[in-house]
Amino acid sequence: MKLYLGGKMLGIPNFGFGFFDEAAEALRALGHEVFSPAENDRGAGFDPAGLAGTADEMDSQGFSRREAIEMDTSWITRHSEGMVAIENWPDSSGARAEISLHHALSLPVWELNEFLRFGTQASRIAPLVPVQVRDGRTQKGTAAEGVKDWLVTWHIPNDRVVVEVEFDTRSLTTQFADMIADRLRGANVR
Repeated sequence: MKLYLGGKMLGIPNFGFGFFDEAAEALRALGHEVFSPAENDRGAGFDPAGLAGTADEMDSQGFSRREAIEMDTSWITRHSEGMVAIENWPDSSGARAEISLHHALSLPVWELNEFLRFGTQASRIAPLVPVQVRDGRTQKGTAAEGVKDWLVTWHIPNDRVVVEVEFDTRSLTTQFADMIADRLRGANVR
C-alpha cells in the first residue's frame, strides 16, 4: 500500500526526523511503499542535525516550506492510498492539514502504533472538526467528527494540575472515548 507518513516537525529537536525514519522503516518492513516528508526534505538538501526545530532555522538554511508542502501534497493527491500519522499529529497544523486532505480525497488515516499492530483493520482517525474556544482555560484543538459538545478545562490549585473533561455522551464516539482514555492513562484522575 502507498502510505503517506505525517507528524509534527516544528518544535521537535532535529525536526523529528528520527521519529519519521523509524516509522518509515517499520512500515516498509511490513511491505508498504512510504512517502516520508523527512526523507523528502533531506533529498532537497535540508539537514536538521543539531537544530531545535524552529521555522527560523529552516529559513536560515534557505529551505522553502512552501515548496516542501507543495511536494508533499502533490504526492498525496497523485499517489497516496492512505496516511499513517505519528502520535504527535494533534499538535501539528501541517499534519492536521494532511489528514484533512486525505479525508477530502476519501482516503483512510490511521495512527502509527495502531496501524503497526492491526494494519488496515486498525481504527481510523475520523474527519476533524474545529473545537470552539469558550474561555481562557479551554483546550484548543480538533475533535473527531460527530463529537458535538465537549470541553476540556484546567486549573492549577496548590501546584497540582486539575483537568476537567465534559462532553455530551450521546455524541461520544468510540474513537473519541479511546482517545480520552489514552491521554489520561497514567494520570492521577478522580
